[in-house]
Amino acid sequence: MKQLMENFNKFVNDEELQVIEEKQTLNENPIALLAGAGVLIALGSRGGRSLIAKILRIGGNLLDKLNESLTKALGGESPKTKKMLDLVTELLPGRMAMDELADLLEGLTDEEGAALNAALEPAKAATPVGRIAKGAEMMS
Repeated sequence: MKQLMENFNKFVNDEELQVIEEKQTLNENPIALLAGAGVLIALGSRGGRSLIAKILRIGGNLLDKLNESLTKALGGESPKTKKMLDLVTELLPGRMAMDELADLLEGLTDEEGAALNAALEPAKAATPVGRIAKGAEMMS
């Protein structure tokens, strides 16, 4: 039992240390702070949500272009390879989730966007990123 408790305490201490290190990394990286604040600010407007949606779709769009280039390079010689490329393009890990999130953000009405912005207020008050975003909102 003593060994079990020692292992558990070591695990808990390691987890706490990792969380502290991640917080320090975020706080020491001004680019990450500014990018996070930018996202929080952008979520508050229709144009900002549209921009975030476009960014979410970049990876999938690039893969579509790669698929088109490979299809042209192969010509009509390999229909099985074409089907495989199409399948890989559509099932890229995370692509469907990113596309759904992009659709959701673009489809929000102004009222829904305001509600989302209001729901994010606790994050704006409790995090360094949120405080930067809140400060920027107050200045504009």
